[in-house]
Amino acid sequence: MIHDGFQRDNSAFNRKIADDLTARLEKRYITSIPKEEQEYLQFCVSISEIQDFTNPSSRLACETAESGFLELVKRYIGIVSEMTGINLQTDRSLCDNLFLYLRSVVRRLQHGILMPNPLLPQVKAEYPNLFTVAWSASVLIEEEMHVEVSENEVGFLTIYIAGAMERANSTVQACILCNYGVGVSQLLKAQIERSIPNLSISAVATFQDAEKVRNNGCDFVITPEEIGQTFGGKDVVTVNNFLIPYDIKKIKEKIFEIRRKKISRAAQEDDYHHIQLFDSNFIQFPDSAFRKEDLLEEMCRSLEHMGYISSEFFRSVQKREKAASTYIGKGVAIPHGSTKFVERPIISVAILKEPILWNDGELADFIFLLALKPNHTFSIQSQVMKFYTVLSSLMDNDRKLNDAKNIKSKTEFADYMNRLTQ
Repeated sequence: MIHDGFQRDNSAFNRKIADDLTARLEKRYITSIPKEEQEYLQFCVSISEIQDFTNPSSRLACETAESGFLELVKRYIGIVSEMTGINLQTDRSLCDNLFLYLRSVVRRLQHGILMPNPLLPQVKAEYPNLFTVAWSASVLIEEEMHVEVSENEVGFLTIYIAGAMERANSTVQACILCNYGVGVSQLLKAQIERSIPNLSISAVATFQDAEKVRNNGCDFVITPEEIGQTFGGKDVVTVNNFLIPYDIKKIKEKIFEIRRKKISRAAQEDDYHHIQLFDSNFIQFPDSAFRKEDLLEEMCRSLEHMGYISSEFFRSVQKREKAASTYIGKGVAIPHGSTKFVERPIISVAILKEPILWNDGELADFIFLLALKPNHTFSIQSQVMKFYTVLSSLMDNDRKLNDAKNIKSKTEFADYMNRLTQ
């Protein structure tokens, strides 16, 4: 043990850095540094985030010595890719940055050292869905590393993911169908590519080449012609000959819709597809006002009584709430406890007539208590993926969110939520 209970770091890479620093300090100040101080120096190295490597051999040495962290990062990116429908696994920058970040943050969390995130409010406001993705995927980190990932750390993870999303090439492709000649078609193509760089234009055709569109692997058609909502079995987005901001908005909405459909199709392939995560027995419309703690205790007690969770689950929910806010915006909160206390996966829901204080400045009226138990691979075959599909669908669409909040029947609400995963 070293310095107030800090555990000794066993990384050979960190030890080498600490030994080198020790030798330099001893030479510079003509002194001998005690072994305990050397161990503490190594601990400080272990919780410090490396900004970059001066040469490839140093990076290789670090990745080799800490291959467990590298594997964790790759699995984390895999989960994020599956959730978003965008392949981020080939993004070397994301992998490198997350490796350097997680190798230090996990050690900090293991010792209860928390770091503030001044960008957290802005991150949650600008990227509510990616914040949910980062949180959902962080279950892997918690289970593998036996730490509780705080809201601040989820915010940092979200920033890394958002950067990768900006770099990623979209998996969505579109065809342009235009009868106004090559000049207009190419201008339309150039405007779209400039305004939406991650959209791939796979073909430009006229109506005489309609078969070209039908046989193309594109996801949807962009055209200035009024040809209806579908063409050749593909959805159509009608735009002006010269793009205006509203046209760009419509195209982006279609891209998002297509990505969401791909995520939904992936969720349907889930090994847990037969599990209904929403049950009318665990939908509440409380008449009286609750304090946050009382509401969570009541929801947990109901699940425990029916054998879905063990008695320790509520305490783990309380512990989690103290470590990080589970409020994600728009009145929605997603409290959750440790998966090791979950016997059977379920989501309990409370829809409140009046919002309650969740945390300072946060009012919640739509509460999802998550009792989820990811499978051993933490892959797309998990309830986390299935719930994300539902939650993301609600957070992205205010109308859907309000429709869900306004349902008054427990059975109708459970059916509505389960349908969103179909």
